[in-house]
Amino acid sequence: MFSGNVGEESLSAFDRDDSTYFSTSSDYESTGAYTGSQWTQDKYNGLYDGEFIQIDLPVKIYLAKLEILPRQDIFTDAATSPKSFVLLGSAGDFSWEAVISATDISWTPLSSQSWSPIITSVSGPCQIAEILLYGNERVINAYPPAPMYSSSSNFDGSVATAFDQNSTTDYQSLTYYSGSDGQHDCSITSTVQGEYYCGEFFGILFPVSIFVTTIVITPSASEFSRKSPRNWRLVASSDESGTTFESGNWNIVYEEVGYTSWTNASRTISVESGNAYRLFRVIASAVGNQESNATGQDRFEFADLRLYGHEKLLAVKLYPPSPIYSSPAVFTGLQYGDGLYSTAVSSLYSAEYGGFAAFDGNTQTFFHSATDRYDRSTGYFLHADSTTVSGTAVSGDFLQLSLPDVLLAYNVILIPRDESYYLTRSPRLWYLVGSNDLSVWTFIRGENSSWSAYTARSFDFYENTLAFKYYRIVVNRVGSMDAGSSDQDSLQIAEMQLYGREVLNRPYPPAALSSAGASYLSQLSYGNGYYYTTVSSSTPSHSTTDAFDLSFATYFESSALYAANNGTYLGSSTTTVENGTFRGEYIEIEIPCKLVVRQVEVTPASDYQMSAPSTWVLLGSNDGSSFSLIYGETTNWQSNSTSMISTEGVAAYTVFRFASSSAGSSLISSSTARTLRIAELVLYGYEVFNDVAK
Repeated sequence: MFSGNVGEESLSAFDRDDSTYFSTSSDYESTGAYTGSQWTQDKYNGLYDGEFIQIDLPVKIYLAKLEILPRQDIFTDAATSPKSFVLLGSAGDFSWEAVISATDISWTPLSSQSWSPIITSVSGPCQIAEILLYGNERVINAYPPAPMYSSSSNFDGSVATAFDQNSTTDYQSLTYYSGSDGQHDCSITSTVQGEYYCGEFFGILFPVSIFVTTIVITPSASEFSRKSPRNWRLVASSDESGTTFESGNWNIVYEEVGYTSWTNASRTISVESGNAYRLFRVIASAVGNQESNATGQDRFEFADLRLYGHEKLLAVKLYPPSPIYSSPAVFTGLQYGDGLYSTAVSSLYSAEYGGFAAFDGNTQTFFHSATDRYDRSTGYFLHADSTTVSGTAVSGDFLQLSLPDVLLAYNVILIPRDESYYLTRSPRLWYLVGSNDLSVWTFIRGENSSWSAYTARSFDFYENTLAFKYYRIVVNRVGSMDAGSSDQDSLQIAEMQLYGREVLNRPYPPAALSSAGASYLSQLSYGNGYYYTTVSSSTPSHSTTDAFDLSFATYFESSALYAANNGTYLGSSTTTVENGTFRGEYIEIEIPCKLVVRQVEVTPASDYQMSAPSTWVLLGSNDGSSFSLIYGETTNWQSNSTSMISTEGVAAYTVFRFASSSAGSSLISSSTARTLRIAELVLYGYEVFNDVAK
């Protein structure tokens, strides 16, 4: 849908072809001011005047970035590109909300910028070559994802019965409602958006922030007509002071007044939460289907509640965060990405065409390798230079970016030199690889690319779970011709843009676990949620929790299943690992997120010579039954000091098992069978999220 000239349809702005373009009618003065009659209603900010272009998507997306490429005509692009605009979004009902706005935009000839249209100030007709929206589809999940069977409560009947996914158990409040009209006596109030709201309530705290899209509420099978909420609100807060459910800054997510049609059937209610919250509360100020002359409408009661929605998204950001004009470059005081950045190349035409020129934000400058590096006719690399990628030598010149810290990358944008003649030197067969030591390189994305003049191409790898400090593009072949060319002799790249997010190598669990079996951590800066621990065997006074209590004075201890004379394993506990089996006692922890473990910290007990894990493995799983090897070694313990071991893990898991097939030193004999003892076990790594804003 558009308001442009017939024949220059809006499709031209979304066809990934920068030789075509969308153009409006000529409803702009020479000053750029809009003179036409088109307008769009923003439900919050009033009317916006200006020609528009619109796209309807098959799914809802959470917008992370929008890119506009002006008409690719150096003489007209600045004159016809949007000077000021607003991007509005709608959930499908054509009720518009402003998402992005920009004014006084300065356009670099032929170069894209990150925004979107509804135009209010250009010159002549407005013309746009390409519009790209970057976002991700919302994956809707149920919360809680599994039943809850216990919870603290200030009410008659546990609040957990509201979330146990069992329609035969009811949550019940105290009897503070009038039996005849169902009104609450206002003995309990909640402050909601600055005003008091009467009613009994219950609440739940999630380990992550949730955008709620649907409420499913199941009334009491026997008391639905008398005790279901008539006037009620679902409110939410991200204020951690509200975790006791007695305080908090509450916002309305959904409100209903005068609903008197309850049956014993579940109700599904669609909502659009504009914000993500961790803490939710349901408040009923009146109950029952009858507003007067009733009996028994004396309490708030229902069987089950489920919230459906998606978790708060993480923004993917551009790296480097600012243009690089020389290498190395140091950034300080930015909103993100402070630190040292540098570039490296395998060959160079001259200093002014160094690797930094591909990261300077200017498509008129470019990195240029040395000449005669590639076959002029076929474009294949001619020299012996190579990068070993996942054990295989990949020949080709490279362009490398060094970051101040590891980055979990999800997207790379490549821009060729902006003249058709030089497309013969653009990367054709290339590989994006990553490393943390400049020695071991891991494959991320490969492509056999074709190029058009002035065209930026975006390559995604959103399922990537590997974070690296160094990124390198290795180009095995350049150009676009299989034979017959005479100019495919070198590599040229105008711009390389890397999108991702920084990750932190942090300890898990982030705090001491205090309960055997299940422990709940909350109000932490990360890692909130349930932690479940289990072991193959243990002694009564030294349980699994003792290995995760952040105290060296306690320790986990297995049963005495290791040989007295040399510590070899004599028991029957086994773990299936990929295509084999590992024998040994184990300790296992399940965490509330997917974690890539980069290091493991092991502290043996004081009698390490008899009980420390000697030959051990760290295993990972996402279902608790199929395990993969993360790391393993034989450790010759010289003391009971903590040992930090690098695992170089690359895969993300939620369940981790530490198993040992021997205990203590094989050179020392004991008179009794040995046990496995571990004072502390800490995993260091970074979380992997499936809901990055793409």
